[in-house]
Amino acid sequence: MVHLAADLRPLMGDRPGVLHFVLDPAAGGTFISHGCDREWVYMHPWDPATQPAETLTTDHCAALVRAAMTDSGVPFDILTIGTWHMSAQIAERYRSGRSFLVGDAAHRFPPTGGLGLNTGVADVHNLIWKLAAVEAGRLAPSMLDTYESERKPVAEFNCEQSLHNAFKLIEIPIALGVTADVDESIAAMHATLADPAGRAAVQAAIANQAIHFDLLGLQLGHSYSGPLVIDDGSEAPLLAEPARDYAPSSRPGGRLPHAWLPDGRSTLDLIDIG
Repeated sequence: MVHLAADLRPLMGDRPGVLHFVLDPAAGGTFISHGCDREWVYMHPWDPATQPAETLTTDHCAALVRAAMTDSGVPFDILTIGTWHMSAQIAERYRSGRSFLVGDAAHRFPPTGGLGLNTGVADVHNLIWKLAAVEAGRLAPSMLDTYESERKPVAEFNCEQSLHNAFKLIEIPIALGVTADVDESIAAMHATLADPAGRAAVQAAIANQAIHFDLLGLQLGHSYSGPLVIDDGSEAPLLAEPARDYAPSSRPGGRLPHAWLPDGRSTLDLIDIG
């Protein structure tokens, strides 16, 4: 992971974006924008078994970044260099006595989908009101156990979706004919893109990644059950793709849907958070 200070707008042109995937077999990686005119992260595969971490010098990483650019003359400064290992882990339990796990302490996902931060924030949201209610005497201390029973299934679902996104991305280099041999992969990629059928297969593989970037159901559609939810007897909606599809519902346990009211307020403005 190479953290850059750079203005990469000249490279984007009229195709701005947050994620830019570089599929060149000789210089593959991903540029992630944290502000297209000032701050980026470049992700490049690294194998500790074949390359010691101490060889990841500033000069080496600068060369990797330039190789991935269409114009290697664009200036940039390397701020930090780091390594990380993709993992998919869920803690066995979220509570031990007075200690609770939230965020990355409770779950670790692949970055595909960007679900880790949102899941962690929702963990805190779920736990903090319960802690406040117990401290105020409005909730029995035993109800703090609902934090795990409500949030762990969400983490498991989100972790599975992150893995699904990661594995689906492999469809694109496969369609391009990329293998472990760089020279063979470059030749295969050019041949594939020159062939109408091959190009169509690559386009189909790219289109098949749509759910990776369209996870509204996952973000808004989770629903809780248990002792803090008053069940109204209704059935949860059945969705063809629950990670993508979101069906607004007033069923207890789910997120209150947004709707505009005649006075210009949202239904969410009616919630008394006190």
